[in-house]
Parts: sequence; C-alpha cells; structure tokens
Amino acid sequence: MKIKFLLPRISGLELSVCFQAEGATSEDMWVTALSGFTYMILNATAGEPAVVEFDGAENGFRQQDLLPAVLKAGSDALEEGIEIVSVEGTYGKFSGPEAFRVYKEKKRRWYSLCHPIFEISEGTLFDTSGHAFGEFCASLWRIRQKADEGVVPQPPIC
Repeated sequence: MKIKFLLPRISGLELSVCFQAEGATSEDMWVTALSGFTYMILNATAGEPAVVEFDGAENGFRQQDLLPAVLKAGSDALEEGIEIVSVEGTYGKFSGPEAFRVYKEKKRRWYSLCHPIFEISEGTLFDTSGHAFGEFCASLWRIRQKADEGVVPQPPIC
C-alpha cells in the first residue's frame, strides 16, 4: 500500500538531511532493513513541509524500530504531527486526513464478509499460513472489482 503524508514541522530538505545523518543510502529514500518498506521524500526542498510516500504493508506504517525518530509512530499518526494526504491499496484509493482510517475500515468490513467463507473451507481449499486469510480476502476483492467492471475473471489453468 502507498500512504502519502505531510510532516508540517519539518521541511523536505531537513528530512533529507536527517535521512543522511541516520545512515540512509539515498538522500530522499529510507528503506527499512528487514521488511524493505520505503519512505520516499517527494519534495526535498526548504521552506515547505516534507511530503513523504510510504510504500509497504499497512501494519508497518511508521512502526519499524530503526526509523528516524521524526517518522516513528505512537498510537495514532494523526495526533503525532503528521497529516495524511492519500492512501492507495488493494481496497481502494482515498484522499484527505481520514483516508487511512477509511481504508482500514473498508478492509475490516470486507474481511468480516470473507471470514465465514474462509472458515468453512480452511484446510480444504486454502493454505492455512498466517497470510492466507489476507490473500484470500484480497483475491475475492479483486474478483468483485472485475465483476463490477463487467469483466468476468477466468478460472486458473491447473
């Protein structure tokens, strides 16, 4: 998923300097060590709030241990001096300060619809690894989107 956000208390240039001081391999991108999530500065200029795009898993947003302190999250990103601009992922594109919350709510609702189907078939149709449920729900969402667009998905060739 991609999350674009503003850091109103720090300029893009200041964040770039921070990335360099913290050991980033690029002046405009921070790549997390284990997960490979990225934080890209979209405006490395002085005098304007930093605009950053996160590309990674929803539950990883601002949660890595080795992030520069200015990017780390506590319990609620909106209360910590950042402003969400937009969110884009499997379950849609949303804009505005509530975009992250709206995205998570849409995903939660879809998961609640998928859960009974997954439980009935678990162990017979699906891999039961930790990511199986999320992948199952995302697959059903993509099929639904194709149906809404009038495109009938073809069954896989086995």
